[in-house]
Amino acid sequence: MGTNRQTVIDAHAHCGVQAPQDWMPGFDVTKNRGHASTDLLTCMDAAGVDCAVLHTNDVWGMKYAARMIQEHDGRFIGICKVDGSRAHTESGLHAIQHHVQDEGFRGLYFDPWPPTEDAFTNFYTQQYRPLWDLVDQMQLPVCVVSYGIQSPDLFPGLIQLVDRYPNLTMTVVHGLYVGTSVPPDLVDEENRVHIDPAIIELVRNFEVSLEILAGYPGATFGPDDVVLHALFDTFGPRKLLWGSEFTKAQALSRTQAKSTVQYTSQARYLQDHCPYILDSDRAWIMGGNVARIYAGDDSD
Repeated sequence: MGTNRQTVIDAHAHCGVQAPQDWMPGFDVTKNRGHASTDLLTCMDAAGVDCAVLHTNDVWGMKYAARMIQEHDGRFIGICKVDGSRAHTESGLHAIQHHVQDEGFRGLYFDPWPPTEDAFTNFYTQQYRPLWDLVDQMQLPVCVVSYGIQSPDLFPGLIQLVDRYPNLTMTVVHGLYVGTSVPPDLVDEENRVHIDPAIIELVRNFEVSLEILAGYPGATFGPDDVVLHALFDTFGPRKLLWGSEFTKAQALSRTQAKSTVQYTSQARYLQDHCPYILDSDRAWIMGGNVARIYAGDDSD
């Protein structure tokens, strides 16, 4: 990376206050979808964050997200969301191609929901191959979502997936877990961290990155952030991405969720609380890796 100021990119942001022009069939106007893009941009400007990867809360946010990408050129990287249970069907594949080729989305946000959906557990199996064939052909980065102990089949499934598609580029949203859904054997009584060797092999040997919600009140990394430290020691700076979870933040009030003070504290968390991370390493976590994933920028 060069000597000039490194671009800072938030790997995980939401905004969903839609205008009537963005309403799609089936859109529920009464549902809370967080805050507006103007709130996010205000926070980003205050914290010195240049760009954010825009995660849509649901498929009804795609029209809004497409407009945000067009109206705020360079501030948002859009990753498209389709119905996870139908992403492998003809209509799902066509939707992905449309969002990427016609609307400028640069990745896929694959999050089948609820957990009772077959694709939530069995996404790597034969019936879903049309999806992964397309993703592989398009060289499309994919975000998959970890819910910790609530998604025990995620990492075993990813291991099987990369065995068939070794060139996939994937980001695991939330990292190893989210909130209190911590794998029971991750941290022992002496605060030593034990990351599953199979996960270590997956992340180290394939184009798989882990998101870290550093500074987000809904994320826990154990006493003295021992899990955060272990993630850095185990995977290094080129495999970790910082994300804010703005503003789909269940751990925050609506006022806190759009607070520039709160957002800035999250953006500065690694700098203020992790002295073992060098400036050059932190630059990769805070934006360099996202630029590499979505724009092919691998410069030193």
